[in-house]
Amino acid sequence: MLTVAFLIAIRAMDSWSRGWLVAWIAAILVLSVTRELTPIPVLGAAAVAIVYRWRELAILAITGVLATLPAQFLFQGKSLNWGFAYAFSGNRIPTDTSWGFVIDHYWSALETGTRQSVDYLFAANPVYLESAWPLWPFTIPLFIGLIVMLAASSATPGDPYLPFIRGAFLGEVLILLIAPTFQDLRYEYPLLPMSAVGIALAVGLIRGWISGAGGDSGSARSVPSPPLRRRPDSAAVP
Repeated sequence: MLTVAFLIAIRAMDSWSRGWLVAWIAAILVLSVTRELTPIPVLGAAAVAIVYRWRELAILAITGVLATLPAQFLFQGKSLNWGFAYAFSGNRIPTDTSWGFVIDHYWSALETGTRQSVDYLFAANPVYLESAWPLWPFTIPLFIGLIVMLAASSATPGDPYLPFIRGAFLGEVLILLIAPTFQDLRYEYPLLPMSAVGIALAVGLIRGWISGAGGDSGSARSVPSPPLRRRPDSAAVP
């Protein structure tokens, strides 16, 4: 559902319509029931709305937040501090659920969970994988893609897709901070499409460098990319 929410947001940026808004609300509603990943697409939309002052994307962000409320009321479960205490007690029924206990154990849980995730990502023989293939050949491109995604600039002025994926990355960081314990990479999977964006940008830069070395880059760069439909005037970079 996270991928579906991404695709709907992209289509809404390309050609805004009430139908895409309804589809977005439905996707976030389902995502809020099945997973805790709703901050990722919502913050992506919010980032574009803030960077470009785009009213339609602000509507996506606000309706995304509102779409998560039914799941919160229908499936209330335990309190937030109980959930933290449960995770910090080794997924056992906690004897102390106070916020004092949560605060005292948060930083050690964050450090331990981060170290375990990194160790697992670079493991030569992951114990949880039946095939026992090493993960580091996949982890290195993952981190390279994330670095490029965060460092690169868009080749198209006013391009909203890069701010969207960077906002989604902030949502991913927020989730990792809220759930600091090791979850068998359960919350790291959303990094894959974000890294894919960085890898695509890197491939585009390499292709541009190769065509520039061949003497064709001058004419190619002189042709501006066509603007997105319904992009607000504030999205254009002077």
